Amino acid sequence: MPMNWIYIIAIVIVIIVAVLFFLPSLTARLTSSNDGPFLLAESPFVFQESETNKLINAGDSTLQGYFYILPLDRTPTAMKCNEPGYPSCEDGRFEICVCESSSCKNCKFNGYENVLSLGGIVTVQILGTPDAGRPGKAMAQLTVKTESPTDTSGNALVDATGSSLEGGSAKPTIYTEVIDLPPLPIQKWVLVTIARSGRRFDIYYDNELVSSSKTLYMISTSAQREKSTVVGSARIHGYAGFMNTYNYKLSSFDISSYYKRSTDTRGAPLFSKDLPTVSGSKPTGSGAAPILPGFTNITIPSLCNGGSCLEPPATRPANPLYEWTTPYA
Repeated sequence: MPMNWIYIIAIVIVIIVAVLFFLPSLTARLTSSNDGPFLLAESPFVFQESETNKLINAGDSTLQGYFYILPLDRTPTAMKCNEPGYPSCEDGRFEICVCESSSCKNCKFNGYENVLSLGGIVTVQILGTPDAGRPGKAMAQLTVKTESPTDTSGNALVDATGSSLEGGSAKPTIYTEVIDLPPLPIQKWVLVTIARSGRRFDIYYDNELVSSSKTLYMISTSAQREKSTVVGSARIHGYAGFMNTYNYKLSSFDISSYYKRSTDTRGAPLFSKDLPTVSGSKPTGSGAAPILPGFTNITIPSLCNGGSCLEPPATRPANPLYEWTTPYA
């Protein structure tokens, strides 16, 4: 065989290998986005049913968005423990829950509120009351509805005729699994990213990987779903925005790159419009001062009467001022 044909065949093989290697990245893309911003207390839909189902049914996917949680309710709350719907007395965490039906209504997490819900199948939750041991942060967890073709004892599921799950009417066992997350910062913009591949869930705060865990079972396709992806709940006040979905699992590099180009030097997302006001109305007049840096529409009354104390002095300072002519004082 002539040498030139050997070179040609080698080049073709290299091209085929390169295409196969880079094919996932060529087909992976941002599938949907919703910039917002949104009020968490209004629990708005950010993605509709079709996009929500794609994320749940896909083997690999990513859901991310920015969140700013305002100070939590300071009303003292007594929490039970070691009872159904309440955490462990030892570590304050929840155990895996076996769902009694496809709705999993028996699996409750009293005291926790949804910050982000992917069709009710995957949720990021925070404890709705402040924790004195974690100032400026809220306890957080990830809940995932999963399913198994066996019962809780590991026996294969069969229906009344003895047929297996695949061929008969037997239904899989549905669980609600809980993954502990580091406390979520409040009064600070945080980019929360859920990057999933199969049973592996990687959670990022901003550009930092804070949790990487596997669920015991695969994500459930039989559990009852909500029809959309929702941010917030009635008891959580704050904001969300720049919600994105991807049809693949983002890497640490992808997330870090996106975080850097979508925020300012203080880590706040670069929205193209003002944030809505939590109170439902915007303060008027000059006697107001902004709460969040970079946003002038979230305000509190100023201590100055009519804003007069913010006016520049009527009399200019005496001149001439001393002017240094060398860099040494």
